[in-house]
Amino acid sequence: GFLTLDEETSSATLNEERSLATGDGHIELDRKLIFDARAALESAIDLVGPALARAGVRDFPTDVTLLANLCAVLGRAEDAQLTSQLPPKHLPDSPGGAESPGAARVACEAAIATEPSAGAFNNLGLLLARGGDDAAAELAFRSGLELCALEVRVSCPEAAEIWSNLGSLLRSDPTRSAEATEACEAAVQLAPDSAALLANLGAAQSEHEPAAARASYERALSIDPGSHNARFNLAVLLLRHGEADGAALAFEALLAAEPRDEGARMGLARALAELGRFDEAIALSRDGARLSALDEEDA
Repeated sequence: GFLTLDEETSSATLNEERSLATGDGHIELDRKLIFDARAALESAIDLVGPALARAGVRDFPTDVTLLANLCAVLGRAEDAQLTSQLPPKHLPDSPGGAESPGAARVACEAAIATEPSAGAFNNLGLLLARGGDDAAAELAFRSGLELCALEVRVSCPEAAEIWSNLGSLLRSDPTRSAEATEACEAAVQLAPDSAALLANLGAAQSEHEPAAARASYERALSIDPGSHNARFNLAVLLLRHGEADGAALAFEALLAAEPRDEGARMGLARALAELGRFDEAIALSRDGARLSALDEEDA
């Protein structure tokens, strides 16, 4: 995968006729999608070719694996709003106007049409979720999990990530919090030493099981003390439940690691205010305003 959905910002072969089912029909994955994605793939290879040559890489494959990787790379670029900075020739045209799928989605769907894989469905689900199409994103995640279930004789390393991403998606619907927690628990069962998945589990538990959420965050931090999501979300949880002292310590640790973390700064100011340390809270807010002004000048 190339992205992970988190609380606060924050990769079977089927028949020749392949399509991605939706609740009200099918999104056809036709040959044009494949050609568009392969055009983007070839342009991307041209773009990175000199660097690959310097690194001694030869015979870079233009196969379905690379299509899936292109899906991931373009998805990261789109999510970071970097796509517009790439030379136009390196992105496929999107026929049909603004509602047509972007380059990343074209690559994901082409990878799935060529050879469906759990990873490609995961990446597609993330793209759809980022775009606000929750129903289609859920379908993509569940399609990836179905492929994992079919791969009984081989491992499916993407399964844990897909379960966690599905849980993050479901968490956005308050009526599905139990399903969200179950999905994140399934992820942690598959990868119990992943701080990122434990932090995601904590996020799913935080509204209805605060004690369990705290345990998940603390376990994540015991594995990776540098986990920003786990520490930030733990601080938010502590502040929400009246433990301003512990919240302040957590926010202070975040600011020590990243002095320009505005979310941590605001959280710390609130925690200090709740502790009656108003002068410190005001000074902290002023520091934040000064840093924001400097950032605007540098922009």
